[in-house]
Amino acid sequence: MKRLLAITACVVLACVTVALAQYNTSNYREQGGARWVVGGSCDVASGGDLDIESGGAIKIAGTTITSTAAELNVLDGVTATYAEINLLDGSVAGTSVTSKMLTLGATKNTDSLDVGYINITVAKLYIGAVAVTSTAAELNKLDAVTAGTTSASLALVVGTGKDLDSLRLDGLINDKPLDYGPYVGEQVVAAVLGTIAVAGVTATDVAFATNQDSLGAVRAWCGTDTVFVAKDGPTSHTLSYQVFRP
Repeated sequence: MKRLLAITACVVLACVTVALAQYNTSNYREQGGARWVVGGSCDVASGGDLDIESGGAIKIAGTTITSTAAELNVLDGVTATYAEINLLDGSVAGTSVTSKMLTLGATKNTDSLDVGYINITVAKLYIGAVAVTSTAAELNKLDAVTAGTTSASLALVVGTGKDLDSLRLDGLINDKPLDYGPYVGEQVVAAVLGTIAVAGVTATDVAFATNQDSLGAVRAWCGTDTVFVAKDGPTSHTLSYQVFRP
């Protein structure tokens, strides 16, 4: 009888050993229960959750994820591609980096920026905390200006000798009306310096003269009741002059 029982026990043990050898456990708890090994998958059923308590951690390849749940939730709804997110990689605050996201510095600054077009639609442009109030059309008056040369519809910039090549004035100076002229047909008979009697003119008035014959330059200035005209060449010329009261 004892011999029969021993044989029976051996057969049962052999069967269990064979069964265990045929079944390879993928998910199991190590001896002592301190660690679970998941060789297959761990599915959380609908309605369930996986709660990492305070002090716990999630690791990927041994690296702990330190982001909080709230920080990870910021990504909820993000549709950016990895290439778009990679634009942040290498970005330096306050420094423009080629092909990287522009991040302003602590004072909302960047070191340099090369742009082809800026459209300011609402706010003003500031330089050194001072608002630029000129319009684009007004600023364009400076485009193609040559110092010392007058150009139609552009700003005047005097040359190195505070000079201009030519200037014709019609109308007002300093919002004051034109007091005299223009008069055409006055004859200057003196060889170099001529005078034109104009009653009421004072030395503080401003005179401009134009040589109607286009035979040399003329310069004009005022004295008491007189407009003085200096001209090139000894012959008399027909002049047109204007006197303004600043």
